[in-house]
Order: sequence, then C-alpha cells, then structure tokens
Amino acid sequence: MKACPYPTSALATLALVTVLTSSAFARRGGDDDGGDDSPADDAAKFEAADGDRSGGLTLAEFTTTFSGGTRASKILEKFNKADTGNNDNVSLAEWLVYKDDTIPENENDDTAKFNAADNDGSGSLTYDEFATTLAGKKSAVEIRARFLKADRDVDDFVSLAEWGVYKNDNLPDDSNNRPRAFDLADLDTSGDITPDEFAGFFKPGTKSSSILKKFDKYDRNDSGTLTRDEWNPGKRGGS
Repeated sequence: MKACPYPTSALATLALVTVLTSSAFARRGGDDDGGDDSPADDAAKFEAADGDRSGGLTLAEFTTTFSGGTRASKILEKFNKADTGNNDNVSLAEWLVYKDDTIPENENDDTAKFNAADNDGSGSLTYDEFATTLAGKKSAVEIRARFLKADRDVDDFVSLAEWGVYKNDNLPDDSNNRPRAFDLADLDTSGDITPDEFAGFFKPGTKSSSILKKFDKYDRNDSGTLTRDEWNPGKRGGS
C-alpha cells in the first residue's frame, strides 16, 4: 500500500463526508462489501459515484460507494488499494479490477504491480519498466533472464497476459533455450565482459572491491576483460 497522501486530519474530514453523504448511498451504489454484482453493475456504480463526470473517482466520490457508518479509515485503506496508479484517483479500469471478487487476491495484487510499473500507461512493460518490479532484489543479469522468460512472443514487451503467466509460475522450463549467463552480461555483444558488465552478476549493494577481486581472479591474462573461456573454462559456449 502506498503511503497515505492525506494528513491525519483528513480522516476526520472523511468521517464527516461519510455522515453528510449517507443519505445518498442508496442511489449511488450501496454497500461496497456486499452482493454478487456483475461488471455492468459495477460500472453503473462507478458512473453514479463519478459526480463530476471526470472518468475517475476522487476520495470523496469513492466514499459514496460505501454504506453509512463505514469507518473513514477503512474507506481510505480501500481507496489506496484501488488506486494502483498512485495518482489519488481511481479510474474505471482500476475500479473494475478492485471490484472483481472472482480474481484471487494474489492476481489482483499482481495486476496492481503491473499497473504501477507501466509508467507510460501503454498496457505493456518495457525492459526498464519490468526492471522496476525487481529493483534492489535481483542482479541485472537475473532481471534480464526473467524479462526474456516473461516475454513469450519475443517482441521486447511484457503484456499483462504474459505478466500474469510469469507471476503465477505457469511458464514451462525453457532453460535450454535461454541465453547463457555470459551473453546476458555481455551487453554490447563484444564477446568479452568488462568489469562494469561483470558487476551485473551481483545483487545491488555488493561492494565494488569484492566484485573487482573476483573479476581479477577470472581475468587470468590481465587483459582487463573476460573472454568466454576465462569465464567458464572447459564448458562449450560458456554458461
């Protein structure tokens, strides 16, 4: 959940809004937590709540979809969950995902992560956008390997459908077809690995001195770069 963009006093204000608008709940969507509404019903609730017809729900508008007496803190929590774009506004697409009880919680979370990473709103992730989902957790080489695995149609983008399959571990093992580690690190395809490229094998936060020490160990001819044979001697093609 993103950090609350509202000061503490906003919760009190939100509580007041809840009271003042309670008489409108029956005509503006009813209780958020109840019923087996269809997507059409949910869309109708969105339209009813979108008082200024902006195409998105502000916090005050979002509040009107709850029944009277709902805690202000609960409404704010739900608003932040629905606002996957982190722009303090809930779009119709975000609303439908949020309201769809047929989507398992983990899938809902995965969709939210996808939307948060899709900075340009294109509906697919570039490599740089994909990398933000693993920033600080995986090495650059590991991120490249995962991107290539997720990009099943090899178009240099990861669609929401591809993302869903990737996140749910439904991809077959394609280790025999994946580029070898040496090739993933060799960004300029020069046939050798520089110290900067070698650093891509290590997780963020690894000391530069440790990386260079290991690099020097592999660089047996002291050329300042690693050849495929130096990287993994005795293995055909390197790994």
